[in-house]
Amino acid sequence: MITDIHSHILFGVDDGAKDIEKAIEMLRVSVKSGVNRVVLTPHYNPSYGYNNIVGEPLVSRYKELCEAADKENMSVEIMLGMEIRADYDTAKLLSSGKLITLNGSKYPLIEFSHTDNAKKCEEILKELVSHGYSPVIAHPERFPFFFSQPWIAYDWLELGCHIQITRGSLFGSFGSSAKSASDYLLENSLVCCIASDCHGLNHRTPYMDDVYRYISDTISPEAARLLMRVNPDRITDNKEL
Repeated sequence: MITDIHSHILFGVDDGAKDIEKAIEMLRVSVKSGVNRVVLTPHYNPSYGYNNIVGEPLVSRYKELCEAADKENMSVEIMLGMEIRADYDTAKLLSSGKLITLNGSKYPLIEFSHTDNAKKCEEILKELVSHGYSPVIAHPERFPFFFSQPWIAYDWLELGCHIQITRGSLFGSFGSSAKSASDYLLENSLVCCIASDCHGLNHRTPYMDDVYRYISDTISPEAARLLMRVNPDRITDNKEL
């Protein structure tokens, strides 16, 4: 079974599922592809108009989706988190309870802007770690500054951070540079987990069984289980990695 820590299935809050019907369809696909634990991670990204702080409508929509999934007898555990566009105030917003981590753990899911540079990212990550968080960096293989210096991942891990790569990157969905960067991260054992980062049913989908097979075939079945079950479970259960 698979745990997906990065998804945009929560409806009506960002560029993912537009309504509850679409969210349920996405959940069906996710479950069919082997996922039995999923974290809903709507964007917190004010520059894009996604001001999803804790409270309404986030929590009520989360509860509504859980109830709808229960009515359909879906065998999936649904948890709540956020994909947080990181900035210098992120640690403060997390500590104040306005932003949330993955399932209430010490692990926030952090993304950076495509215009950020390595220095700014390191400063923000250090601030988060100093507040007791263990940031999970979402899809760094897709950041332009990362293409030319993927070895910066070693510095992030030294700080106490972790790296999540996106399923689609491994299949070339985000271009050759993202594919090369994700391969580099995998080949050097720098990846903590692989997630769908799903947004819909036609593009950036919730399918996960194909990437599980890909990792099993290209690395090992043990690696697939570690990256798509064991480590994601440690994160959502707030255990050490």
